[in-house]
Amino acid sequence: MKQEKKSGSRTLIWILIIIVMFLAYLAHRYNRDASKQLEKARHNAKIRSMQLEKARNEVKIKIQSIHDETIERNKKIYLKTISDSDVILNGGFDRAFRNIDTAVDELASYEGCVKLFYYTIVDGVKNTNKVDYRIEEILNKYITNEIATGLQEAETSLNGLQESLANNRIKMVNTITSNAETMLIAQEFGEVQSSFTNFRKELNYIGETFPSISSATIASTLGLTINALLMKRTITQIQTTFAKAVARFGATNATALAAAAADGPLPIGDIIALVVEIGGIAWTAYEIYDAQVVLKDNVMSELRTAIGDYKEKTTSTRDKIANDLFEIYNKQNTEDVGNLLKLL
Repeated sequence: MKQEKKSGSRTLIWILIIIVMFLAYLAHRYNRDASKQLEKARHNAKIRSMQLEKARNEVKIKIQSIHDETIERNKKIYLKTISDSDVILNGGFDRAFRNIDTAVDELASYEGCVKLFYYTIVDGVKNTNKVDYRIEEILNKYITNEIATGLQEAETSLNGLQESLANNRIKMVNTITSNAETMLIAQEFGEVQSSFTNFRKELNYIGETFPSISSATIASTLGLTINALLMKRTITQIQTTFAKAVARFGATNATALAAAAADGPLPIGDIIALVVEIGGIAWTAYEIYDAQVVLKDNVMSELRTAIGDYKEKTTSTRDKIANDLFEIYNKQNTEDVGNLLKLL
């Protein structure tokens, strides 16, 4: 009996030993499998991290490439605007230069000088502006209208430049957004995708930042118009040329000449007759001849100098406005792209 009990105890012990060994085996196998799973998870996480970093870098490169392409397009448009507006401006100023002789001939011819002298006398007595109107009529006909046309077309070119720069900006933002969102679809990039949504909203920033630029026109920047500039210089020459003649004509004759003038425009023959009758034939012939020579030389020189100066100022002003537009848009584009890249 004792032997049987002893044998049973041994069997139980071996059973327990076997169970413990089996449990140890299972624990070892579980730990080994768990370690492998953990190692595999770590390996997969590392690969995913590398993939994500690669995706980030690819997106950064793509965004920078889109930005650089935009800057290059802006540069081409800027240079084309300068080139095209040069042709426009030069055409207007060249026509004005060619018309100087014709304008001066009409203004300072024998009949022209008689008219100017007559208008000078009438303006002095009646406080009118007939000399101004006469000069403006001739300048507009031959010179200022030609320049004004060129200026207007140049302004149109600058407006076109601003519109093109704005369109390029919008295209850049849309292209960046679509490309980046296509490349970054994974959940891990939710925060980055949110940044693209914010970046797209910056399209509205264009309307808030750049509207005031459109008011910076060539004409407003120059201040004094070509018409006002030429009028001022021409009137000064006429006043200087006729100063002695008016003084010699005398207040009495001036009053008589003004009184004889009709309210409406007189034919040139009637004007000459009045001047000759009141001023005297000898005086008139000498003064008109002298005025023709002096006025033609002085007015022609003044017009050439004034138009040349105005052309130079116009060109430099056009250059500044175009360059400001180019630099402002490029700076804003670069800042926006830089801020976006910081989020990646």
